[in-house]
Amino acid sequence: MVFSRRIHQCIKSKLLMRNNFSLFINNRNEYCLKSTKLEASKKTDIDKALLLDAIETSSVAKGLFCNRVDKSMLIYPEFEETEDLTDVEKFAGRVRSILKKQCNFVEWDKNRCIPEEVKFSLKKIGLYSMSVPQQYGGLNLNNKAKSRIYAELGCDLTLFASAFVQNELICETLRMFGSEEQKRTYLPMLAAGDISGAFCLHEHACGQDIAAMRTESVENCHGAGFKLNGQKSWVTNGALADLLVVFAKVQSKNSGEKVFSDPSGHLSAFLVDRRKIEGLNVTKRQNTIGLRGLEIVDLVFEDVIIPETAILGNESAGFDIANSIVGNSRCIPMQIVTEMNSLDVASQHCNKHKSYGRPLSESNFIRERLANLAMHVYILETMAFYIAGHLDSDSSKDFTVEGSIAQLLSRKYLREGIVSVMEIFGASAATTDEEFERLLRDVTTFSSFMNTDDWLIGYIATSGLAAWAQSRAMDLHKIGRPNDYPWHVVKSRWLSRDVYRGSFSFKHYLHEHLHPSLMDACRFIEEVMCKFDHIIRNQLKLKQKDIEEDSFALKRFCDVGCYLFAMVVAVSRASRSYCIGLKNGDLEVYMAHALCSALKTKSLHALMELTNGVHGPHNEDLMKMKIATAVSHANGYPIVSPLERNCDPAMKQFLLHLDEKMLIGFKFIIRDIDETHVFITSEAVATLMQRIDALMESLSPDVAEKS
Repeated sequence: MVFSRRIHQCIKSKLLMRNNFSLFINNRNEYCLKSTKLEASKKTDIDKALLLDAIETSSVAKGLFCNRVDKSMLIYPEFEETEDLTDVEKFAGRVRSILKKQCNFVEWDKNRCIPEEVKFSLKKIGLYSMSVPQQYGGLNLNNKAKSRIYAELGCDLTLFASAFVQNELICETLRMFGSEEQKRTYLPMLAAGDISGAFCLHEHACGQDIAAMRTESVENCHGAGFKLNGQKSWVTNGALADLLVVFAKVQSKNSGEKVFSDPSGHLSAFLVDRRKIEGLNVTKRQNTIGLRGLEIVDLVFEDVIIPETAILGNESAGFDIANSIVGNSRCIPMQIVTEMNSLDVASQHCNKHKSYGRPLSESNFIRERLANLAMHVYILETMAFYIAGHLDSDSSKDFTVEGSIAQLLSRKYLREGIVSVMEIFGASAATTDEEFERLLRDVTTFSSFMNTDDWLIGYIATSGLAAWAQSRAMDLHKIGRPNDYPWHVVKSRWLSRDVYRGSFSFKHYLHEHLHPSLMDACRFIEEVMCKFDHIIRNQLKLKQKDIEEDSFALKRFCDVGCYLFAMVVAVSRASRSYCIGLKNGDLEVYMAHALCSALKTKSLHALMELTNGVHGPHNEDLMKMKIATAVSHANGYPIVSPLERNCDPAMKQFLLHLDEKMLIGFKFIIRDIDETHVFITSEAVATLMQRIDALMESLSPDVAEKS
């Protein structure tokens, strides 16, 4: 009995051990599975954090779209050595001296050319070799130094465009993508001013879509090299250039298919020496309204034979070369001095002239205009040297979006500034005695070069949205599966409530990294960033990829992104100026506050329009879309004249003979209303139709046709 009881206990203990072991194994497996998921989740979070850090450190503007700010980017860049700044200022002084003594911009405009003696003087001091390395005889200036020189040249956009093409389009292309043999051959001659260049990219047929260009380069059947055929338009300095950078699509000699039938590839860049070829003709010089001193022409290539060594970079790398050069060129400040000179002229005019017994400068209307002009100059100057300084400190940074923002705002502010100054001058600004007429023409022409405003808006907005989607891939995944992630839905709705109530809390604490006097400006920035991030999430949730075609929404996103970047660089510069005790540093703080306050108001209005488009049936963008559709369908203005009558006199006389019931029915019929609550008998309708047929002859042709 005792023995059997012990056997039973032994068996029971073994079963218990087996069950406990199974339970242990199951718990262990479950624990390992949970640990694996936790490690994977942690790894995902780490990868996500690294991705966010990569976005905000490589591009400030893209980080602002993602509600991220790299605190190190709040430090405004400056020259590391005082000697470097002194040398740059000396060079800028020599340029300024030539501009004052030898340049007559009005005569250039009338004669439609830049005098050779002016070009020689500028070549002698090295103006056209700023981007050429010193080993090839150039100055090899950094971005900050070039920005300072370009700011001096901005007093005349014709001269600026001439230097810009040589340095940023020709020399930079050759320096970045040319072979060592190409550099040794052409860079010393470009630096000495012995030859000049032209950038042949655009065509009439392709517009902004360079992948759709039709200029082709076929492999030569009779020997090594290529045969170039096609036409290039809007080529600056095209009639005088000795060296051409030409973009064309390469077609194999054994291929019978036209190369432009495949717009996705085969685009290559060629370095064409004009002195060694035949078949290049100048067909037309553009009669532009502005920049009349430039040779802007159309070039035609007819069976131009070029060697294989003329290829820049690799074959089929032309698209990347064009995007790189054009993208980097947007980072160059253009119209800083142009608007600064306009502000100087306007302020001097206001101090000299009186209205109603008081100087114009004491009028609040004039003060508002002058303040806006000063803030515009401050934004453009701050952006230009901010971008240039950070590119010098780290050339791996991607500042193409920031450069696009600077280019877009410079065009906008300069156009607005010139019109505002002309309003200050009154009727005298409409005469040719003042230079506003020439300046307005130059600005209009210059703004049409490179990329249009619409293209820049689309590029800025889509780049920012792509960065947000890349950094929030998991959020987008959860948003698309609300049943699997209900807590994420609750969290999003809770955040929506806080955003729409106008409440937010500090996340980045920007004021801790800047001067304390800029705390309110930093609060404005963080408030806009918080709401901007939430609106982007909602818009991508609803529209997904269709948002790329919603130009109205892209315009709003671009505006807010531009305003945020302008606010960040403004507080960065103002904080530096006030901390190191620069002259009028306190005024810079006031200016930064005013800028952030004004841009915050504009940003919140744009975000409100985006919100109404999501949560309301009508907003400004939707109404504009309906109006634009009506204009397109009508091929013009769709609204009839207010003098138009509601109906023809004969129709009015006809309606007077109808009884009340028939009259109501007739009105519903001719208005073609689908649903009516008016009861009309079949006999009444038959009688009505008989009378309509009988009296149709008395109606005018227009009314009869409508009926």
